[in-house]
Amino acid sequence: METTDWKAHLFKVDVPGLKKEEVKVKVEDGGILQISGERSKEKNDKWHRVERSSGKFVRRFRLPENAKVEQVKAAMENGVLKEEVKKPEVKAIDISAMGAEKGKKQRSEEVEEERNGADVVDVELVQTIEKLQSIQDDLDKINEEASEKVLELEQQYNVIRKPVYDKRNDVIKSIPDFWLTAFMSHPALSELLTEEDQKIFKYLDNLEVEDFKDVKSGYSITFMFKPNPHFEDAKLTKTFSFLEEGVTKITATNIKWKEGMGIPNGVSEEKKGNKRSLADESFFSWFTESEFKGDMYEINDEVADIIKDELWSNPLTFFNNEAEEDMDEDDEGLPFILVFDLHMFSMNSCRTALLILKEYRGTWVEFAVLRLDIHSLLNLSPLLNNGDEEGKKKAKEVIKEACSECGFFQIRNHGVPLDLINQAIQLSRTFFALSDQEKLQYSPRSAAPLPAGYSKQPAHSPDKNEYLLMFQPLSGANVLPPHFRDVAEELFLQLREIGRLIEQIVNDCLGLPPDFLKEYNLDRSWDFMVALRYFPATENDNNGLLQHEDGNVVTLVIQDEVGGLEVKKEGQWIPVVPAQGNIVVNLGDVVQVLSNNKFKSGTHRVVRLGERCRHSFAFFYTIEGDKWVAPLPELTEEAAKYRGFVYKEYQAMRMRNKTHPPARPEDAITISHYAISD
Repeated sequence: METTDWKAHLFKVDVPGLKKEEVKVKVEDGGILQISGERSKEKNDKWHRVERSSGKFVRRFRLPENAKVEQVKAAMENGVLKEEVKKPEVKAIDISAMGAEKGKKQRSEEVEEERNGADVVDVELVQTIEKLQSIQDDLDKINEEASEKVLELEQQYNVIRKPVYDKRNDVIKSIPDFWLTAFMSHPALSELLTEEDQKIFKYLDNLEVEDFKDVKSGYSITFMFKPNPHFEDAKLTKTFSFLEEGVTKITATNIKWKEGMGIPNGVSEEKKGNKRSLADESFFSWFTESEFKGDMYEINDEVADIIKDELWSNPLTFFNNEAEEDMDEDDEGLPFILVFDLHMFSMNSCRTALLILKEYRGTWVEFAVLRLDIHSLLNLSPLLNNGDEEGKKKAKEVIKEACSECGFFQIRNHGVPLDLINQAIQLSRTFFALSDQEKLQYSPRSAAPLPAGYSKQPAHSPDKNEYLLMFQPLSGANVLPPHFRDVAEELFLQLREIGRLIEQIVNDCLGLPPDFLKEYNLDRSWDFMVALRYFPATENDNNGLLQHEDGNVVTLVIQDEVGGLEVKKEGQWIPVVPAQGNIVVNLGDVVQVLSNNKFKSGTHRVVRLGERCRHSFAFFYTIEGDKWVAPLPELTEEAAKYRGFVYKEYQAMRMRNKTHPPARPEDAITISHYAISD
């Protein structure tokens, strides 16, 4: 299937039983047919589920690879899809075959008319059709009765479900950032939350969707918030009432924003027109309108449908990122997918960059654009033919933008088994749960080049964590618990391979000769991995790890569900919401210096959240201690921005920041110590 057949193609067609001027058919990338529109009041069409008496619908179907836009349009205009579209789930529809059969039948009838004359009437055929219509009328009557019975049964089960939902909500309240994570893992809802919205959603304590007692008359969606600095309301509710005349009455809470607050990045409809910009407008503007027109109406209705039919029914699926895994089953052969922070891009330019799936120097890599604080992957990357140099060029531009903005991105489908990650996290919990006396049995035997083994930050340190550090397998410096050794060593080797691949990609994005960075440092004995436990927050202190940049080449981070990692971008701290299976990647000072500040070493910190410990693994892909680090001549068309230095000397000064912290934090040695003033 050619990508160009589907890209941003939008047209209106006549679908039987629906308002012609309102029906839209959009064929999306990947062969997904989306049909949206408004049902006619006079007709009882079959596009809606029985509990929907309002006029709005959106349905999606996967198309066969040989289908063409013209065939789709013809099939819709001829009404051949009417009986096929009965349920909202995705199903395969052979449109080309149906369209061909329809055309064949019409041509046969035309030939028959020319042969026998247009006035010839087949009486027996007419009687047969009338008989069939009578039977169909009987079926319609039975279906109407069945619909009423289904509604009655639905009402009965709503009563049964209520205490179970309440029990589920009580458990969810104990999981930090549950609803924020679930929203950010949903491919559609995640696009509606701005960075400011995500800060507000951290206070979201509960979500409820409740049908009216008479199910067909409407439902409400309620967001319940803990006390927060943004607004006074404890509850924000949006209600959809389906009236007999086919009109939907929509009411919403008028948010009482605290002084200096208001809708983050929100813009009124009068200022923006009817078309809503997903990238710019706050999710909370969803509560500001009770009348909807044009595109804004469509977006609001779809948000409610998604929350009610998808998120509310099983939020754990999205919290665990399982829904996305189901959608990506066809991509299991891909080693990994890179997810880059390109918040400054508009959605349209992001889509252009997303349409890339290339063989990158012998390894299949799917490149995708995603805001750093979003953890669902946009499945917009179709297969492209090998050897397309223009496609590779676009991919490198995407990566360059990510690394030059803040030095952070994420990877998923990376080849590290999820079972291995989960086992490592669990063994980390088991080890750190031991008594201090037991853990001290694995204290470092030496401090060179780093103290391998168990250590705990001193009481005077602002960093509140303990850790278990290890070098490569078989290193004589390692002091590992026997039950931890096999899993830790396997995870170490897996993460080192990812480090090599990312080093290779960064090498090419900087325009360096092939394998330049690899040959710059062939000694991998300085790589190390740390298992960390951050203690729960206290009433007066929630710092886990002060803001800093890593001094190495590349760092790979696996974090558990507790979260707390934050990245600094444009002066704002952005939470990296955990998503199962994702690995966070950040560049270090070595890359920033070698690239002469073209690529950034990401500034980040860890904030302790709530009453739970945070467990994580950090793998530091680094260089040999005697290596000289300075801006590369290949990348210094401008004046060098850093003085050169010996890597181990810089690391020794960074270590002294920990062991002998300066009186003023700004006096700590960082890479700026080597910066050359203009």
